[in-house]
Amino acid sequence: MNHIQKKPFVMTVHDTMQISRGLHTFIDEPRDTLALGYLADHAELVASVSEYTKNDLCKKYLVDRSKIQTVYLANFLKSEAEEIQDLPKKYILNVGTRNGRKNFLEWIKAVSPLLIKRPDLYVIVTGALTEYEQYFFRKLGVSKNILSKEEITDPQLVTLYKKAMCLVYPSLYEGFGLPVIEAMANGCPVIAANCTSIPEVGGSAALYIDPMNSESMLNALGNFIENPALQNELSEKGREQSEKFSKEAFISGMIDVFEQAVIGYQK
Repeated sequence: MNHIQKKPFVMTVHDTMQISRGLHTFIDEPRDTLALGYLADHAELVASVSEYTKNDLCKKYLVDRSKIQTVYLANFLKSEAEEIQDLPKKYILNVGTRNGRKNFLEWIKAVSPLLIKRPDLYVIVTGALTEYEQYFFRKLGVSKNILSKEEITDPQLVTLYKKAMCLVYPSLYEGFGLPVIEAMANGCPVIAANCTSIPEVGGSAALYIDPMNSESMLNALGNFIENPALQNELSEKGREQSEKFSKEAFISGMIDVFEQAVIGYQK
């Protein structure tokens, strides 16, 4: 707070993950874990990207609920697509980092029996594969099924969404879950974890899995692949769901937060 001093400010909270579920959870000194709540208390208003994050902030740091407004993020990808050479006909897409909370390795392990039986089915991930990931995939016997696309531009990402059989998003924690909306806006069906903010964002337009249950992850993918009607249904529902998270609504929501903060400060 030293650099802010007594100046009024608005705060945006995307998630509470690092201080409530990360390594900071186990430190002896509570200062860092309390910083988010302290800042929220001193802000004129707080914008939260989801009701889940808002509730987490209130529950863990006793922040006054009336100070927090939920302003959902939006799909900011433009509609134009850029061709990508040599895309396989059938592929499942995973977007973003593959660190521990994203749960990608556990998902791959769960669905590897299906991938081994289906050499025509690929999984495309964004970003380079590490040598450790490649070793793990070889150990599972699925290295030939997994392709990586590095340094993807936004128009290329749109192409990946549009041509994918589905986006798989087995994350254990999300403050919002932006790839879910990006995929839905581009007609890409979504298979996602049934935890944290993800069901709030995906609504009834996603096929949900228990990210801690291997059987749930395997069965969901198997059922999806064998059910074209389900694929079409999720694609159509996803487009409708994505319209609830428009850029206009996001911008309007943020403007409203700032306007209310100014009015509250002037009183």
